Amino acid sequence: MAILFGEDRRIVGDIAKELERHRGCVAALEAVLERGGPREEDLEGAPLLSGFSLATRAATCLQGQGYGHPNLGTQWTTTSPLIALSLDLNVAKTWSRWFRLQHPADDLKVQFEKAMSR
Repeated sequence: MAILFGEDRRIVGDIAKELERHRGCVAALEAVLERGGPREEDLEGAPLLSGFSLATRAATCLQGQGYGHPNLGTQWTTTSPLIALSLDLNVAKTWSRWFRLQHPADDLKVQFEKAMSR
């Protein structure tokens, strides 16, 4: 879930919950790096998935004309998943980097304002 925030520092979304989820991901990757996988206690109470297969889910991201991207240069760009967005401050944080924002699409403004009014 993306965190929406504004110039008044009002936040829509549960940052503490998102931080905890991200810390859990980091801890899991560190376990793989350090021990080759999880400890037995990491798996206690873990749900079981049977008959599983690979699937793809959509993630919220931004797209638009990019300028000055360190890898892509200047071209139409779709970002990595969106972490935080502020139209007041004209910034977005994705998994990989911060973006400065300019000229949002009209429907994005409507969506953002609706989310901020909750």
